[in-house]
Amino acid sequence: MRSVTIKGLLAHKLRLMLTALAIILGVTFISGTYVLTDTLQSTFTALFGNIYSKIDYQVRGVAQFGNNTANAVRNPIPEGLLTTIRGVPGVAAADGTVSGYAQFVGHDGKAITTGGAPTIGIDYTGDPRLSVLHIIAGGPPVTSDDVLMDAGTAQKHNFTVGQQVRILFAGPARTFTITGIAQFGTANNLAGATLAAFTLPTAQTVLNSPGLLDAINVVAQSGADKSAVQRDISRALPSGVEVVTGQTVVDESTSAINQGLSFFNTALLIFAFISLFVGAFTIYNTFSIIVGQRTRELALLRVVGASRRQVFRSVLAEAAIVGLVSSLIGVGVGVLAALGLKALISGFGITLPGGPLTFELRTLVVGLIVGTGVTLVAAIGPARNAVRIPPVTALSDRQTTGDGSLRRLVSWGAGLTVVGIGLLAVGLTQPAIQLVGAGAVCLFIGVAMLTPAIARPVSGVIGRPLARIFGEPGKLGRENSMRSPRRTAQTASALMVGLALVSAIAVFGASLSKSATSSVDQAIKADLILTSTGNGQSQFSTVVPVTASKVPGVTAQTTAYFGQFEVQGGLQSLTAVTTPDLADTLILRMTSGSPAALANGELLIDSTTADNKHLATGDTVPVRFAKTGATTLRIGGVFKANALIGSYLVSAGVFFAHFRPPPRERSC
Repeated sequence: MRSVTIKGLLAHKLRLMLTALAIILGVTFISGTYVLTDTLQSTFTALFGNIYSKIDYQVRGVAQFGNNTANAVRNPIPEGLLTTIRGVPGVAAADGTVSGYAQFVGHDGKAITTGGAPTIGIDYTGDPRLSVLHIIAGGPPVTSDDVLMDAGTAQKHNFTVGQQVRILFAGPARTFTITGIAQFGTANNLAGATLAAFTLPTAQTVLNSPGLLDAINVVAQSGADKSAVQRDISRALPSGVEVVTGQTVVDESTSAINQGLSFFNTALLIFAFISLFVGAFTIYNTFSIIVGQRTRELALLRVVGASRRQVFRSVLAEAAIVGLVSSLIGVGVGVLAALGLKALISGFGITLPGGPLTFELRTLVVGLIVGTGVTLVAAIGPARNAVRIPPVTALSDRQTTGDGSLRRLVSWGAGLTVVGIGLLAVGLTQPAIQLVGAGAVCLFIGVAMLTPAIARPVSGVIGRPLARIFGEPGKLGRENSMRSPRRTAQTASALMVGLALVSAIAVFGASLSKSATSSVDQAIKADLILTSTGNGQSQFSTVVPVTASKVPGVTAQTTAYFGQFEVQGGLQSLTAVTTPDLADTLILRMTSGSPAALANGELLIDSTTADNKHLATGDTVPVRFAKTGATTLRIGGVFKANALIGSYLVSAGVFFAHFRPPPRERSC
């Protein structure tokens, strides 16, 4: 039977190429996704490891929100702590860091955008034991008018040492002289982010951090007991400030990168499995056709003594060989695809750190298991059909697909269709994306199984005008389609699934666009919305609202600010607005209370939150802010859902009383 299996493969090379191509494409997506994300994770891990390898400790504010991650909300620490820490026995060097929003303006007078990456301003640490920047041209900033630019921005936008560059801040914009070009570790920039480095006093001024530091990096003396040094630093710190090791900072940074890549990884894998799902129909069709063509051959095998099990295994063995070889090819092509995806990301303006491709054993194992497994599962049906062919009937060249088999197929198809509709309904109302996905798969398979029951009448109706147009060829095509409804259905299923997916994505995209447009129309009265583009922080200078208000024709303006706070122990997003022109720019459909409550320092909430948390106008809720700590706010009104505002709304006055500037903002 082994030689029969091999000869069967060689005899149907062209048809099996369709199966191989379907598997190769799906496995290429899977392996390419894993190779790319593993490479990025490995590269960023090495990058952060190199950057913070010199740092033994970091002193910083205790996480207020965010559970000690790289994105946790922390309060700044007083600059005076720097002197205290430098005096701790065993400390060789310590320097403070400040960071915030700083966006370069290009030679054309337009702000340089990054496609979503941050536009970062930091202080430059001249001590080589602590600096994360490597100057490749020019020198460090010395005066309050100097700036150090990242190499990626300088190369892309043709800046050189000695040139003037305008920089936007949360406060007034300023013009600086470029004294040097620097790399972030060994990379030209950090994943596309722009970087502007100033002297520490200048950074504190332009980034709205006078007398404050975001953190203090510390290097211990050679030979010192590092555990003892950390304990001594901890004893010298006031309440609300902590000291952690450099490795902790590395772990938090790489964890944040990996978390960001996980969404990218999941999205690509979904496309890969969709490709394999559609490919499964092609595989099923291919093996069904091959089994039909080999009716006499399989019957002769039965006549000369081959058992049903041997015939079944022979067909599955062919599928396994095709799946295994195709999966190996797909894994190899996936490595090339990873290079293409990396180049595509760079094409969007995101500069990735250099590094070799990372190929994990898991990539090979998953690719082989998924590719071969899908092929085997798709080939089980044709293999079972092969063993049902009675030798005598097969020798007379008759098909033996009985009505009972078709009835069972229709029954299963109807059941799966009902289950799929039910899962979709539950998933859409919950909402639960897992149930939606499972329901869609069941619905696709169920409809595909029901197709043979309608293939004959549909072929007759569709083929009738074609028979009149094309004459005898059209008539033969119509009769051939009606003669074998199962074969017609199998051929149509793959096309059906592919078109269904395309139409579903098109409808979903159009629905999102329509929903977004409708939501905005119901949220604001303003004609225009001003928002930041490409700085990754949703910030712009405070001079923007002032400048916009002076434009001829502008009669009303509201500025919105965004932050995070805790409500009843849960982390929530908070929106604040300036109130003078609120009625002319924003649509607040109140169900109780009044927008005037904002001016009294009260909180407005949306009706969904009010229902879920059993709150009403007049209630007082406990809240906590990172800067000012715990307090209470009185609910001054409840409004219907508004896409721009979110669930919680206060006035700008209340917001700035509890938040450290600069906030995230938008003007309309």
